[in-house]
Amino acid sequence: MTPSTIRLHRPWRCVRVAFVALLFVLGCKDEETKARERLAGDYVVERGFPNFRVRYVLTLRPDGTWFRIRTTTPSVRPSEPDSGTYRVVGVTINMRSLVVPGVPERYTVVGDTLFSANAAEMQVFTGTDIGEERLVRIR
Repeated sequence: MTPSTIRLHRPWRCVRVAFVALLFVLGCKDEETKARERLAGDYVVERGFPNFRVRYVLTLRPDGTWFRIRTTTPSVRPSEPDSGTYRVVGVTINMRSLVVPGVPERYTVVGDTLFSANAAEMQVFTGTDIGEERLVRIR
């Protein structure tokens, strides 16, 4: 093989490596897309007090955005909706709000239930035990 023959084959090698890298990146993105489609839906948590109920509904959309609204019974004041983007990493959902900046919220997925993963961190930073919030999927 002459040096000129080797130079002719190198561009194709680079193209093959780039193609394999592109397939890998698309494959990784495809896994998160599948997870978002599987998790898409409405999740709810209700808290009851005497003569007063609070209901939170979190909607996860397959495009990686979320929306949350709080309603109270009886209606005290109009609630302000919250929304943002989320990423799925394994069994964890990392949510960032576009309305209320701050620490991202994290949820652990177990079947049709989302468990708040921020409760321990909140207690460390604020000293307040907020308890573990569970949101259950509405089917």
